[in-house]
Amino acid sequence: MQIPIVRSDCRLHTYSGFRVQHNGARGPYKGGVRFHPEVDLDEVRALAALMTWKTAITGTPLRRGEGSA
Repeated sequence: MQIPIVRSDCRLHTYSGFRVQHNGARGPYKGGVRFHPEVDLDEVRALAALMTWKTAITGTPLRRGEGSA
């Protein structure tokens, strides 16, 4: 995704970001949204997969909210 922002000096800057949904079988998605110049799509994919495994292994219930589809 790209978000255009007008900065305080009135210049327009466009920020790029990624949002990945890995697996919604256990309810709402838990993944990540990252806006940083050095982040790429593969890193956000890995984060989303990690969060799927982390919540499944620990039995953390997922609620509507962050990352919900």
